[in-house]
Amino acid sequence: MAGAPVQYILPRSKKRARTAGTRERLLSERALNKRRNCHVRRASLEDDCSVTRWVACAWIAACVLSACAPARTPDHFLLPDGFTGWVYVRYDDPSCAPLDMRDGRRVVRIPADGRLCTSTTYETGSARDLYEYIRPDGTTRPLDNAEISLGAFHEPGHYESFRVGPGGPPDLSPFR
Repeated sequence: MAGAPVQYILPRSKKRARTAGTRERLLSERALNKRRNCHVRRASLEDDCSVTRWVACAWIAACVLSACAPARTPDHFLLPDGFTGWVYVRYDDPSCAPLDMRDGRRVVRIPADGRLCTSTTYETGSARDLYEYIRPDGTTRPLDNAEISLGAFHEPGHYESFRVGPGGPPDLSPFR
């Protein structure tokens, strides 16, 4: 209807309706929508817009921080076929052999007891590691992600640990 007065319910008022006047004409439709949405009060939260802004800022910060995680050399863990239990890798030990590199990955061959020592430097950061069983004939079979429980010990030394399959609690001193 052309010429019919437009009614707005202004925020923070006692539901008083006003016809479109000078104040409403000065505010754009976007500003009116923003004012309508931002001044609705909740009992336990501030207003809808600040909550929405907070969630948006937190999401953006999480994306930025995850993108800024330093990259590291990915590892290729080779476990004896059928191995289950805890795996422990100790890094930065000069008395141990370094890890081999293959296809841009550090090859981590885990012995039957699940404990490996290496002089290779421990790297922090994110990478897509590969976990596989190696059969006696040299062929490999990938482990399902559901079979692996990851963990890392950074102090007092550089240790990495993970569990393959079901198992009990980890050994708190695996290299004694």
